[in-house]
Order: sequence, then structure tokens, then C-alpha cells
Amino acid sequence: MKLLLGTLLLAAGICQAGDIALTIKAHDAPALVLTVPAKAKVTTSATKTEIYTDDMILCVWSIDQAKTVDEGLARIPQVIEHEVLEFAAASTNSITVAGAPAKHLTGRGIEADDHDPA
Repeated sequence: MKLLLGTLLLAAGICQAGDIALTIKAHDAPALVLTVPAKAKVTTSATKTEIYTDDMILCVWSIDQAKTVDEGLARIPQVIEHEVLEFAAASTNSITVAGAPAKHLTGRGIEADDHDPA
């Protein structure tokens, strides 16, 4: 399983007629709108949105306590610990998401449920 942390670029390539708009909130306010396939399974909680399709799993976490991107980066291992243990970023790239600065991290860890490499 490949974990996508805040990487939203995949969603742009799968949009088709009949897709739906999904609003992701941060601090209880709309923060990002994604277009997802109508047949996608979407689950949400206060800080996490998961989108499941036949081709991918996309997880987007809101790190409400972070006031800057750097503060958010420092909290990633704690935020994703229910999914990935011992996460270590191998690369960090600056990107722009919805007009705001963001970071795209790739790295390794251990799946929390069965301890497989992630």
C-alpha cells in the first residue's frame, strides 16, 4: 500500500462526468474542494478524509494545531501513527495546493495494522 499524505494531484487525473465535489475542512471551515468519482467511497472524521476508488486510496489529514507548514511537517508522524509507524521522509518537495504553500513528502514506515513495510 502506498500512503499519499496530502498529495492531491492524483485526483485531478480521474475526473469524469457524474463526479462529485468533496469539501475538506480545516478548523471547521472549508479548506479544499476535490472532485471525486461518484462511485468512490468517502469516509471522514474531524481531521481525516479517506477516498477509496478501484485505482487508489487517498488520505488527507488536517493538522488543525499547525499554524505554518513547518509546524505541520513536525507533527506528521503523530498524525498518521494510526496508519503508519516510524515514518521517515526520504524527500520533501515544495508544492502549491489550492493557492497555498504545501509540502509533498515521500518516505518509508511500517503499516500500523500488520507491520508490513509502508
